[in-house]
Amino acid sequence: MIKTVKKDITTVTHGNIAHQVNCQGVMGAGVAAAIARKWPVVKKAYLETFPLDCPSDTLLGRVQWVRVSDTLHVANIFGQDKFGGDGKLYTDLDSLRYGLHTLFIVCENVDEPLYLPKIGSGLGGADWDTEVFPIIHELHGDHPIDLTICEWE
Repeated sequence: MIKTVKKDITTVTHGNIAHQVNCQGVMGAGVAAAIARKWPVVKKAYLETFPLDCPSDTLLGRVQWVRVSDTLHVANIFGQDKFGGDGKLYTDLDSLRYGLHTLFIVCENVDEPLYLPKIGSGLGGADWDTEVFPIIHELHGDHPIDLTICEWE
């Protein structure tokens, strides 16, 4: 079952939190900014992923796990190359799907819960109901993990 709750995702203390990041080294808005403020180690690890001689879009689809406490990990999913707050589509749905698939497999194997915001929508520009949630629903059918969608209060 997929649960949806009204909850600030940064208040989760056990399991795995995942969110989408861009491939430009910017965590300046939305859920990414909230996570960077709460756990600076996540932003530090994120910034360390950018080699100077490598095109940014080679990160698309990758997942970076960052341990933030003894009981909690944050996963950065590189699901968009560029970013903007202009309503355009920045989420690369194939890359997001690939990253989410990785997350579901790991969470299933370690038997830990996964918490997601309405990932890929909002600043990422994808439509939650018609583009993102169907991906999550399909993956959950293949990997029935303990999954909670956290909507900002």
